[in-house]
Amino acid sequence: MPKESPCNHSAIVYREDSPLAPLDWDDWRSFVPIRPDTVISVEERLPASVAAVLISQAHVDRDLVMFVSASEKRVFEQIGGRTTLGTISGASLEFGRRLWWHDLAVIGTAGDR
Repeated sequence: MPKESPCNHSAIVYREDSPLAPLDWDDWRSFVPIRPDTVISVEERLPASVAAVLISQAHVDRDLVMFVSASEKRVFEQIGGRTTLGTISGASLEFGRRLWWHDLAVIGTAGDR
């Protein structure tokens, strides 16, 4: 018999009257990314154009990874839950979305602190 793999699910819950329901990426510069403790950066045995592979250890399927360049790695290293994307040097809308879609950052707003 095939071995059953455990199943994990993530959910984002918000109040119906929340100002972020749904998340409005037009205001991405005010977002405060928070890096979960389960996210690691692997920097060994990579192609030349890749500075790191970001992986969430909370994922059951280990194939959900994000390859980042040297400049994106520097942005990722500045994420600490206190600084907005707009004030992180080199941050971009595209990179913020990629982190969020890969479940490598939780997004808050400056008003949430």
